[in-house]
Amino acid sequence: MNKKNVMRFTAIFGLLMFVMLGLSCASLLGGLFGNTVTFFVNGANGPIPVSQKVKKDNYITLPDANDLSFGDATFGGWMLYLQGGGYRLYEPGFEYTPSNNVEFIAKWNLDIDTLENASGLVNKLIWLQNNAQSNRNYILEIDKDETIPGQQWLYYHGKSNITITLRGIGANRLITFITRDYLFNASWGVTLILDNNITLHGSDRQAENIVRVSGGTFIMNNGSTVTGFRIKSNFIFSSVIHVINGVFNMNGGNISNNNGAGVYVNGKGTFNMNGGSITNNTNIGSISRVTSGQPTVYSSAGGGVLVYYDGTFTMNGGNITGNRGGGVVVQEGGSFTMNQGTISRNTAYDDNRGGGVYLWNNTTFRRLGGSIFGNTPDDVYKLP
Repeated sequence: MNKKNVMRFTAIFGLLMFVMLGLSCASLLGGLFGNTVTFFVNGANGPIPVSQKVKKDNYITLPDANDLSFGDATFGGWMLYLQGGGYRLYEPGFEYTPSNNVEFIAKWNLDIDTLENASGLVNKLIWLQNNAQSNRNYILEIDKDETIPGQQWLYYHGKSNITITLRGIGANRLITFITRDYLFNASWGVTLILDNNITLHGSDRQAENIVRVSGGTFIMNNGSTVTGFRIKSNFIFSSVIHVINGVFNMNGGNISNNNGAGVYVNGKGTFNMNGGSITNNTNIGSISRVTSGQPTVYSSAGGGVLVYYDGTFTMNGGNITGNRGGGVVVQEGGSFTMNQGTISRNTAYDDNRGGGVYLWNNTTFRRLGGSIFGNTPDDVYKLP
């Protein structure tokens, strides 16, 4: 065997040994640390079963749902989604042996044949879980104020192009949620529209968001309001609307009087503001940079809009006014294009920089029109 072939054989042998060693380590780690089994209650009210680590070749006994409730529905078991659509259903008490990390989702059964016959928003949401079809529009008309459980995950496995419209009938209807991180999550394949006479109200307890957009689309029209949010902690990225890998089109309505950033967009999320107003929101967090071992605070973290890693904000109209924590803060690769609209009378938190528009660290700002005035301590500030 010549020297060239020896070197080639040695390289291939080394690669094979590396792969085999990697597989052995993965198997060993799986045996040592186990696989994680997680449970989602799928919008229900009550305690979420605790996630568990299960060692290799061991099993977990699936919990019951005696302490959970969801409208008029009955618990139908634990779903395990299958690739390409559908699911496998397991009963409580089943001894399940995981071969990898798995997520079980509660199934809820409701004996109602049509959406129109479902009484109340919760039952309408349960009906959609069981009956939503691709390429369909569903209108949920609300005729009274309601308090519903949080974490209403609008996702329908294996289905797409589903539009859900919330609309108040007769008067403005208030939807308040029992806190559990968020009220609605518009996920892949789903568009959620807040139409006329609907107000989403934050819980009396703290939360992460009121609406989360993770892969889907969220639209606000005239006559809709999102208000009453309380930030979960002093973490600067808690927000009323959080857009990540999705789209938020604000055509009208109001995001107002919240404790937390009005809109936070990141992770290739897109926010298009075509109308409406973002007013009187307060974000108590601040952005800082460590210099010579000491943190130096440079700006507030966006009382109105916070644009972060790969997030995109385009303002075509509307007003961002009277927010404390800055009107628009763009940082770490975020992009802001202002075509029309008004950014006015916003103040930075604790008199730091960035009252109107604040730009920090590898950002893009294109101003083609609109008005920026009366912000404290400055209208536009870019960190040198």
